[in-house]
Amino acid sequence: MLELVDVSRIYEMGDNIVHALSGFSYTFRNGSMTVVSGPSGSGKSTLLNLIAATDVPTSGDIKLDGRSIVNTSDKEASAYRFSNVGYIFQQFRLIPVLDVFENILLGAVAGGGRRADRKKLEKDTEAIMERVGLSDRRHHRPGELSGGQQQRVAIARALVKKPSIILADEPTASLDSATAEDIMSLLEELNRELCSICIVATHDKRIVDSIGDRIRLEDGRIAG
Repeated sequence: MLELVDVSRIYEMGDNIVHALSGFSYTFRNGSMTVVSGPSGSGKSTLLNLIAATDVPTSGDIKLDGRSIVNTSDKEASAYRFSNVGYIFQQFRLIPVLDVFENILLGAVAGGGRRADRKKLEKDTEAIMERVGLSDRRHHRPGELSGGQQQRVAIARALVKKPSIILADEPTASLDSATAEDIMSLLEELNRELCSICIVATHDKRIVDSIGDRIRLEDGRIAG
């Protein structure tokens, strides 16, 4: 369970004070999939960054399974992020010189895999690669893949370590309608299997309309 309690994030930009998030409170439960929508500047990216511990709130608390991730050291924040958070980026962020298998394996290593048995990491990578339907593209590099296939690699890389939290930032922005639908169906299936907390930030009305748990942000606050 992920709890955000009265979370605010204020940025000072010269003489301007920006309230990126204001008094945000919400509980995300295991196995849930929640879409966060809202116009540009509404606080979606700020929310994801705070949950990923790449940013810290100005006030309020964030707890995973009752344990606060706020006011921790850089080392503790990194350990939390690597062990618990799988991040799916809008522009995929795959390594061009690595093939599909190697890109996914990076996700296992980032999850603390440097201390794990190499054969287990490779076995986990093989399993998720097959699960997302890319076993026949194992030796292909990102430039040899379609947009949908690249997003499948990005999903597999984020999920190979079986994270407690999956954060997806505009996961369908670069995809056509049919491919976007396939990607979201895959993400929903994998999230159910892992019983993770999946949070999708998007402008895509197709996603907003298809997911039951919805949060709409306006000016850093939950609208309505």
